[in-house]
Amino acid sequence: MRDTYDLGNLLLIIATDRISAFDVVLPCGIPNKGLVLNQLSTFWFDQTRDLMLNHLVEAVDDVHCLDA
Repeated sequence: MRDTYDLGNLLLIIATDRISAFDVVLPCGIPNKGLVLNQLSTFWFDQTRDLMLNHLVEAVDDVHCLDA
């Protein structure tokens, strides 16, 4: 599942391990799903960087959750 946050001039997109189906978040996640999705996207954005512009500013793998 991806969460998107508007940072003004940038969008922050976070891929998580949560599973969603039909707009319902399911109780069991897939371990490392978010990390793998981010790594796949980062790889292909890097591979195609010379072919076309993309929206990737930075990819971060080591992020810790903060309680609100």
